[in-house]
Amino acid sequence: MFNFISKRRGRSRIRSPGRIDSNAANWLRPCYDELVWKLELIDVANVFDADALWDIRHTGGKRGCQIVELDSKRAERRLCLALQDHRNYKSTQNIFASGSYHENRCFTDIIMCISHLDWNRDLNEHDGNNIKQVISNLCWHHMQDFRGSLPPKRPPRYLIRPDTSVAPNHVVFWFGAGIYLPAMHEHPKLHITTKIDKMLQKVIWASGFCAYGVTDNNEHYDTVTSIVHEFTRSMGFYSDQYGMLLTPHNQGPIPIATWQAGTGSYLFIRRSDANELVAETGSNSGFKAWYYRKLGTAWYLGISPNPENTDQEFSIVLDYLHAAKDNTDRDKTLLGGA
Repeated sequence: MFNFISKRRGRSRIRSPGRIDSNAANWLRPCYDELVWKLELIDVANVFDADALWDIRHTGGKRGCQIVELDSKRAERRLCLALQDHRNYKSTQNIFASGSYHENRCFTDIIMCISHLDWNRDLNEHDGNNIKQVISNLCWHHMQDFRGSLPPKRPPRYLIRPDTSVAPNHVVFWFGAGIYLPAMHEHPKLHITTKIDKMLQKVIWASGFCAYGVTDNNEHYDTVTSIVHEFTRSMGFYSDQYGMLLTPHNQGPIPIATWQAGTGSYLFIRRSDANELVAETGSNSGFKAWYYRKLGTAWYLGISPNPENTDQEFSIVLDYLHAAKDNTDRDKTLLGGA
């Protein structure tokens, strides 16, 4: 059973397991109050060259050096180094001694965004084979190079999708505590429906191709491969999910296409240590949060713009799934308690 509480997220007051303390190793700028990291590579001659995207050491000469990270213009800053220098640090209490120790793990869920031009060209000319191959190869590199710091029984998962905000010959990677990619046949624990300015919206939460790491030994990653599937999911909250980051159109890792709001606006739903669902808004987003739970099984939560703000109101309903069948829709999903 989930409970719901509402908070405003701020760097000085709220610390999530995904937050990474600032230190010399962190060279990416955190996004959305340190919920996710964004790596943008530019001058990418072939956006489907997994070796070049992963590590400069896999490529040499002109081909290896022409790709650079957007802000620093440094060629060695590729996805492998980004994952190495931006970890998931957790503080764990030591029950046998005073104090605590810090555990760091590599983030496992990665979203790769490319331009619609690159996406459509590969679908039309190569039936999407390069799209599928690049995330399969990146997933393989991830398991090979980080096998010692991956969570037990949790191989990497990669989602690739087109993004209208990404220019041709650019590639954007998102990773962090705000991203969760469900397993291949995983079903959500809570179903989510959305409203924009009180109007019901049908939202496809993610659409693209997903690569799932597969091993013959789930803990030691002795032999690794990957399976690629077409990925289209409606919005939901999953049993093993820590949090879900919801962002406006053309913003963030998986934006809500119909929600128009200012830069930096977001709604983050996360699970607390007490198994409560916590709703957080950005510390400087210009929104206020509201929520209530009705008599049934559903929770209602929304964020409304301040009076001086012209952004759209965004609200969601979370409810347990109840399957039903009738003559018109054999696989109809009903919201319980509605």
